[in-house]
Amino acid sequence: MENKYITVSPDKVVVSGVALEHRATGKQLLSDIYREKIGNYPKFFKMDLLCKLGFVASELLIKELDGVDLSAASIVIFNRSSSYHNDWMYQQTIKDNDNFFPSPSIFVYTLPNIVTGEIAIRNRIYGETSFYLLENFDPERIAMVVSATMADNGNNGVICGWLDCYNDNDFNACLAYFSDGMIGKKTIEETFEKIKNI
Repeated sequence: MENKYITVSPDKVVVSGVALEHRATGKQLLSDIYREKIGNYPKFFKMDLLCKLGFVASELLIKELDGVDLSAASIVIFNRSSSYHNDWMYQQTIKDNDNFFPSPSIFVYTLPNIVTGEIAIRNRIYGETSFYLLENFDPERIAMVVSATMADNGNNGVICGWLDCYNDNDFNACLAYFSDGMIGKKTIEETFEKIKNI
């Protein structure tokens, strides 16, 4: 199987080289794509922006896999900002002693690895789920970590890549799927070098 990939930015969605048509931009783009292409997971509307980004990107990617069994796959995600966007939103609920209203629904998303859990639960993926922070999008480092993950766990594939979110109009996703027969540091690195500029 040829490796499949997806990139999402505030104004563009590309699935394995094919741009999706859309009208919206920013966070509205994610909601519109969800409604048009996915639409059967009401929890989507409770998610923070990082989870929405990861959810939409992973769902579109998984649709490209034509029924591949993902139950023994891994999910390995990287970013620079951790859960910054949601952390900032939560900070707004606790910064003022006179208007102190901590929000449990926001607090739950102050961990970036929640997105890997959302993807795994939705798709019944039982392999390793990991979330790493990197200074920058680094295909070589991503390839090294993903290759090591696959070597240690004997999984049959991996959904991996970059999900970063700074605000409603500044986010990006770059995810790919590699089956165990395609796992190799060089293959992973070359794929992310190719798609990082899409």
